[in-house]
Amino acid sequence: MLTQQEVDTFNTLRRLDIEFWSNLCDSSLQEDGYQLESLCFYGEIAFLFLGLKHCVMFSGLTKKSEDSLMKKYIEAVLTKSGLFETFPLLKLRRLHPNLQLTSDNYDASGEYLLWREDDNHEKLEQMKKIFLLEPEKPTHRHVSETAWSSIFDYPSALPEQAEMKTIIDDGGSAEYDLCEVAYFDVMNESEKRIVTTYGSRRIMKHLENAKEHYLRYKRTAMPLMNLAMEIAML
Repeated sequence: MLTQQEVDTFNTLRRLDIEFWSNLCDSSLQEDGYQLESLCFYGEIAFLFLGLKHCVMFSGLTKKSEDSLMKKYIEAVLTKSGLFETFPLLKLRRLHPNLQLTSDNYDASGEYLLWREDDNHEKLEQMKKIFLLEPEKPTHRHVSETAWSSIFDYPSALPEQAEMKTIIDDGGSAEYDLCEVAYFDVMNESEKRIVTTYGSRRIMKHLENAKEHYLRYKRTAMPLMNLAMEIAML
């Protein structure tokens, strides 16, 4: 059960998050295919303090802007909302500059990570061993898609490159075998915001996993958000 202070902090966080991206003019992000009106992290952060997720990565905010965009976001949204006062066990940190961290589908080097320090779940311990390394010299670490999906609580893992190759060699298409799942915060009949997305294979088991995952998130997030799910074919 959330306290009134926690609910109020979330509502402030959501308002500041939406305002930040709605008012931002950053052509470099738009050139990379980002839709600024859809860039919001308040949902992921809510999933974290609701106990659904064990950590959140602020993806893509350090690639083109040399960290300045993320620093603005921290000040204007995370700090101003009172998030760290209301949830003092939340910790924010940038990945160590000597750590190059990649999966087959993503390069997380230099990204910022948010987690809850009182969470002793094995997934969080797994995350710390991978993401919070402080190597003395440049180090590359590859993370499997299975580990990635486990750490960030995605219902199914994306195929590794070798599995993609097998799909194609067997006469299929890796591109058409995948879809994107999005959860929306439906605020009213005319306004909704994407709060999380993940990739999934278009096979029955993975689509069933996605449905179960969505229903679990929808039930838990109900005090704060009215979630809806959409699936887009890639």
